[in-house]
Amino acid sequence: MTLALVLLALSAGAQTRYAFAAALFALGYGLTYPLLSGIAANTVAQDRVAQSLQLFTLSYFLATFGFPYVSGTVITHAGVPALFAVLVGLAGLELATAAALALRELQARRMGPAAAPRPETRPR
Repeated sequence: MTLALVLLALSAGAQTRYAFAAALFALGYGLTYPLLSGIAANTVAQDRVAQSLQLFTLSYFLATFGFPYVSGTVITHAGVPALFAVLVGLAGLELATAAALALRELQARRMGPAAAPRPETRPR
C-alpha cells in the first residue's frame, strides 16, 4: 500500500500510472482487512472471538467513514500541512504501539510460557 501511495503522489497527469497505482492500492486494501480480521480472531480466547470481531469491524468502519470528516475539518481550519502533521503523528503512534507489542512478545518468548500466560487461542 505504501508503494501505491507513492505512485499515486507521482502520477499527476499520467492516467495509466494512476490507474495502476489505484489498482495496487485497492489490492493492498482488499488483502489487509481479512488479514487483520484473522489476527483479531486468533489472538483472543475462544469465548471472546465474536466480541473481538465485532469490535474490529466497528473500529474499521469508524476509521473508514469517520476519518474523511476529521481530515476535512483539519484542512478547513488549519490547512493541508496540518493534516500531514496529524498523519505523521498518527503513523508515529502506530509505529510505537507496534514496537511495544513486538517487544512484549519477544520478552514473553524469552521468559517462556510460564512467565507470561496467554489466552487460549483457537486451534490452527
